[in-house]
Amino acid sequence: MIQPSAISITACDTTRQKRVRLTAPLRASVGEVLDEAIPRLNLNRRGPDGEELSLEARLDREARHLHRSEQVGQALRHEDTVTVYAKVIAG
Repeated sequence: MIQPSAISITACDTTRQKRVRLTAPLRASVGEVLDEAIPRLNLNRRGPDGEELSLEARLDREARHLHRSEQVGQALRHEDTVTVYAKVIAG
């Protein structure tokens, strides 16, 4: 049996109104997938004060936050949905 080298996932914004389908190589990092998803979702990389936002991903299936260093083949499954959100640091 031939093993797939990529999976298909959906990335969406926190409102779930913007959605894109992505093909993610199994050996790619979650950070690489995020870097592809952010411009396709037309998300701002800067907040209203001009500061750069830290955009993160949440795996809906497990209701957990994904680390940018995690490997797609270990963290995600075919047809998973990830929500891209701005990490808020209060202080």
